Amino acid sequence: MELNETNTYELKHIISSIIREELQKYVITEMAMSTKDYKKRVESLMQQILENWCLIRYCTLSGERQDLKKHWMYELRAHINNIVSIKLKNGNSEISKRNALYSLWNMYDWDTDESCIAQRLYVKFEKKGIPTNGKVFAQVVSDFKNETKNIVKILINSSNTEVFEYINGI
Repeated sequence: MELNETNTYELKHIISSIIREELQKYVITEMAMSTKDYKKRVESLMQQILENWCLIRYCTLSGERQDLKKHWMYELRAHINNIVSIKLKNGNSEISKRNALYSLWNMYDWDTDESCIAQRLYVKFEKKGIPTNGKVFAQVVSDFKNETKNIVKILINSSNTEVFEYINGI
């Protein structure tokens, strides 16, 4: 086959397309995290998610601290969106993320043990002047434990709108 101007143009176009596709794969892979790094990132945000979720729930149940509720909602939204935006290397499957999240949640017993949740909240609530010995605090802790599966679902693959709606419903 003789290379004329048309064939050369087509060949360059094909090669450019192949290179572009390969580079896009490379960029996606480079921006993605390993499961180990994903778990580290999530673990570094878990305490803040717990605290903000429970502070918001406290405001909802008690009607108090409404002046700070929006602030805690924005913080929670930022933490959740941070996790939602992470891509995993070697396949960004919901199953991989779910398994990683549940392993962390189980490590802290947040889905089964209310006393573990209460201990992690105690200092934050005391610092904010929120009572930790009443019925409202006990209800907040119980509600968080019962909500862990929904929180994991939100962390796996939600849009900004879904995160916003979820947080508004706490």
